[in-house]
Amino acid sequence: MKLTDRLLFILLISSLVSCSSEREQAGAINTPYFDIKGLLDKELSLLADQGASLEKLLNTGGQEELLTITPDSVGWNEQFKLFYEADINKPGFVGEYFEEELPTINEVSKVIFTSKSQKNPVQVMECFYENEALTKVRLLVSEVNTVYTVTKELSLYLNENGITSFDIKGEESMRFKKDLNYMIQGTVVRPL
Repeated sequence: MKLTDRLLFILLISSLVSCSSEREQAGAINTPYFDIKGLLDKELSLLADQGASLEKLLNTGGQEELLTITPDSVGWNEQFKLFYEADINKPGFVGEYFEEELPTINEVSKVIFTSKSQKNPVQVMECFYENEALTKVRLLVSEVNTVYTVTKELSLYLNENGITSFDIKGEESMRFKKDLNYMIQGTVVRPL
């Protein structure tokens, strides 16, 4: 074999080996916890394709407003922005959560992810299953610093058709401003 042939052969073998190890590494660090981003991406794409609409009830300081919208795919992502922001599968959160699976009782089970640190915004993520099908994801989010305190409880409800509704309850307390309490209830309306 000529020297150039040997070099090409070695280069080919090393590139094949490095490609396969990169694929293995990418698969290994994808989602150490529940993949809420993957769930939302899949579900919201289906809702946009179906032409589904969203009924939202907003309650801020005792005042209510009811809206009905038919978002496109970008609009659906915007409606679930707080859920996307609560994704605990970001690289900086690997190893930051305890995982506990509670035993199944009457076909209902729960998996709980609890933060090991008060610094992480998502303190708790609970995934509820009925007959092994995901029915609810509940997130407790807390951000505290010297200027403000924000707490949110996000709940996402599902059935065999996918996402059915969501609730967001929040409290914001800022220095030199009046406290804000709000609640958002969203219901997915699929066309017949």
